[in-house]
Amino acid sequence: MRFSKRELFELGGKKVVAYACENNNGYSIEILNLGCTMTKIMAPDREGNIENILLACKDMKTYVKIHHIWVLF
Repeated sequence: MRFSKRELFELGGKKVVAYACENNNGYSIEILNLGCTMTKIMAPDREGNIENILLACKDMKTYVKIHHIWVLF
């Protein structure tokens, strides 16, 4: 099992970081420290192609916009 961390950008003076966890079978997840937002669930299909099976936003700007909406509630 492998774990990684990468800094993406700053928002409101704080770093937004993506944390990833991957196993030896091709499965992995990625989570942002932006409200614990899951951005990827990577899994192989029956032909071995690894794809993101999570209904995810197209870009980081959308995650930031969604995050600000939830902070208001």
